Amino acid sequence: MRKSVAGLILLVSLAMASPPVFGRMYYAMDGPDTLDIGNKGSPYVVDWSGDGLFDLVVAIYCEKSGIDQGAIKLFTNKGLPGMPYFNGWEFLRADGDYLNVIWS
Repeated sequence: MRKSVAGLILLVSLAMASPPVFGRMYYAMDGPDTLDIGNKGSPYVVDWSGDGLFDLVVAIYCEKSGIDQGAIKLFTNKGLPGMPYFNGWEFLRADGDYLNVIWS
């Protein structure tokens, strides 16, 4: 049975204009697969690693992962400016503990 994937669609800005100008639309990829943020994922785009590339920080609901309530995943961008490439993720931690998200 095929697993359902909640993909993330990216729109790359071509110019800082009003209204904005975007290039093509495409699904963010995690290696060879569509990047899956889950059905309740809340993505935030930020340069987490300070390398000038936009990374994804995603709050997720962890129904079966054994992590209480929710957690935060980091997808580090390993691509080029305007051509993001993600390959794997990690749970964010503070002092060795998972960062939890309270879902309401």
